[in-house]
Amino acid sequence: MELAERIRREFGAQLPAAPVRESHADRDRRQEQTKFELETKVLPIVNEQRVAGREPALSEAEEDIVVELILSAMFLLPRLYGILAGEPLAEDVLVFPGQPVRVDRADGTKSYYPALARTAEELTQMIADVAATHHRPFSFEHPFVDVQLSPRLRFHGQGFDVVSRPAIFIRVHRVMGATFDDLFEWGSISNGMRYLLGTAAVEAQLSAATTGVQGSGKTTVLRAFPLAYPPDTRIVTVETDFELGLVSLGRPWTQEMQARMPMTSTSRGISCADMMAPVLRTRGELNMIGEVRSDEADPAIRAANIGQGTLVTVHGSSAVAGLGQLIDRICERGSSERDQAARMVYQAFDLVVHCSMARDRRRWIQEIVAPSIEGDRCVVHTLYTPQPGAGDLRGRASRTPWPDLLVTKIRTNFPDFELADALDDTYLPMQAAANTTGSPVSLEAVS
Repeated sequence: MELAERIRREFGAQLPAAPVRESHADRDRRQEQTKFELETKVLPIVNEQRVAGREPALSEAEEDIVVELILSAMFLLPRLYGILAGEPLAEDVLVFPGQPVRVDRADGTKSYYPALARTAEELTQMIADVAATHHRPFSFEHPFVDVQLSPRLRFHGQGFDVVSRPAIFIRVHRVMGATFDDLFEWGSISNGMRYLLGTAAVEAQLSAATTGVQGSGKTTVLRAFPLAYPPDTRIVTVETDFELGLVSLGRPWTQEMQARMPMTSTSRGISCADMMAPVLRTRGELNMIGEVRSDEADPAIRAANIGQGTLVTVHGSSAVAGLGQLIDRICERGSSERDQAARMVYQAFDLVVHCSMARDRRRWIQEIVAPSIEGDRCVVHTLYTPQPGAGDLRGRASRTPWPDLLVTKIRTNFPDFELADALDDTYLPMQAAANTTGSPVSLEAVS
């Protein structure tokens, strides 16, 4: 391990450099080029140095081990990729030093593989290598790092003194490119929801916030919105860390933007809020502000209040709780009083879509509400909610009338809108998506 690290320090400049953004195929080619450079140019020099220093030259087996260690450190933990290649149901991967790699599957089962790193130092170095490859800081000043390894894999690394030991957590997005038609086929939404979200909201360019707890399907629903728009729609995504990957999903006129973390305490980063002026200059037809966790709230609300279609996700145990989270994030920045922040949020979004998940990993949309300002009050109109006697918690059309302003806004841009179609509570049997291509299988098939 020490020899491999020394070779990387001394000869790293001779190895192929990673671009700012790199496709998985390009990364595979760069890995092959790096392996060739190590075997044909670097290791011969290393062996000459060892002989000159009266050390034995590396054997062929030792050379293979050194090359494997260098490639494992440089190329996004290929052993982990090998594990995932045989785990089509994987949803989460946990890596701790000296412990088996744990894979949590969509059907609730778990599997374990040999440890990826023997010591905390080895795992810390692996995290640092992943961060450096993607031009993200990972240091004593920045002990957490998030990276999009591929369109399906989101990497989160932790280290240094703020945690008891370094760790890697990888979220596997098994369903990439799911549409509202897919969600209907899987029993996650009703036919009426499919019509509202996949047709009416698109035609009227409604702004929507998607809420839910971790793993409830927020990102899947968020991605379904732009996939309902025409392929030539001009889209801008603003994220703390690249995750949505719309270009790879067939939306070529998407500009993907990512915050820049400050590399040191004296350097300046670029936040999501800083990117709002460039976003407006792109004149996008649809703005997506990824996950709202902190300072993304202000730009998300500003984008939605511009009048263009704006989409965000936020954690929350209900639709109203999600609105409360947005209000809290604005107030935390000190830019507004709570009453003012509430009015900004309730005016910004036409719909709030709440996602839920059962312990067996079935996912569905549980409620959709329409926030509004009526006089001096912040009001929530429930469009879909679970109904007594339905036998499950999937949202059904509310018994209360829809707000006139929402219906008018939709019909202004979509004259053919039929409210009766949006009230259609037809559901197909609920299924679970069980592979990385998005093809669903019944729960019986995976249980």
